Amino acid sequence: MTSILIPVDFLEPRSLTEKLTDFLSHCHLMARIVEYDSPLKRMIAITKWYLSAFHVKPPGVKKPYNPVLGEVYRCNYEMPDGSRTTYFAEQVKHHPPITAVLIENKEKQFELEGWYYPRTKFLGNSAGSIGDGKMKIKLSKFNETYEGTWPDMYARGILIGSLVMEICGKPSIKCAETGYSAEIDFKAKPMIGGDYNVVHVHIKKDKKNILTIYGKWNGQLFIRPHNKKVSGDLLLDTTKELIIPKCTIPEKDQLLNSPAKVWSKVTAAILNNDVEAAAREKTAVEENQRNKVAVREKFNVSYSPSFFTETKDSKGDPFYSFNGRESPEFRSLDSKIGSPDYLKFTSSIRHVDEFAHIDELQV
Repeated sequence: MTSILIPVDFLEPRSLTEKLTDFLSHCHLMARIVEYDSPLKRMIAITKWYLSAFHVKPPGVKKPYNPVLGEVYRCNYEMPDGSRTTYFAEQVKHHPPITAVLIENKEKQFELEGWYYPRTKFLGNSAGSIGDGKMKIKLSKFNETYEGTWPDMYARGILIGSLVMEICGKPSIKCAETGYSAEIDFKAKPMIGGDYNVVHVHIKKDKKNILTIYGKWNGQLFIRPHNKKVSGDLLLDTTKELIIPKCTIPEKDQLLNSPAKVWSKVTAAILNNDVEAAAREKTAVEENQRNKVAVREKFNVSYSPSFFTETKDSKGDPFYSFNGRESPEFRSLDSKIGSPDYLKFTSSIRHVDEFAHIDELQV
């Protein structure tokens, strides 16, 4: 959208750092995972939660904003059981674009750390967003860590035919401590016949198939013993599942690098159906980011994320660990948004421009 006007219908008026919160639309399912007394039941519960939120998306084919480097999105979810789930995301790299995420429910001793890189791939009449990255789900109560990967997204019919969004690929969820795993297969619709939005999952114990989950990720999912020709039991009906609303940060408390601040003019233009203004404002955001890159290069200033540290996991692969637990930006979310404790920590947040000291560098 820097030089070509893209129809407003193709733009989703929010950043990827916020869009990933769709993964928490049914976060009460996540909170229930620790209530199950067996490793198999916990694997089923994690898989159920993982599959639950892919149906939450805008109609049609939409693309969110590419976050600017250092962009931070924060929010809370007040759970029906009285616990609280916190979401904290930071754009830790721009080339390649990597978003690091922390999801936590302290009362339930549940933590998810992960990173996501939507790698673009063009295939003639389709455009793909390949889901590179990894997530680690830690259940402290049971000393278990579940490692998961992301599916891929494809926009079909970008040149010929009807536009449709598909989820494809074979992500997995594995727990080394228990030996259980979930091998997930988001199936693409065949050229002739078949259905959209079909998913099959094999729940395994030490590579041996035990259970099968099948159905549509935007409808009903069923579970049955593996290789048994019987009708499965209903595991999840996404059309009827409770959606937990986000508790967002008030505008007056937003960080300077929050998407609400960074993309405000672009969002306003999209909502006003003004594609020319949206293109102009988006170009301004991108030009500002390029200028910051040029300043860093000129003064040999390297960029470091504020809340995540790049590390290596046990396999030597890159990973991003959250380091901001003592920051007021995070501690303000320990309490209900708007509460006295929230206001106390919010008031101590320093809204500092990264380049406020640039004149000192020029001396």
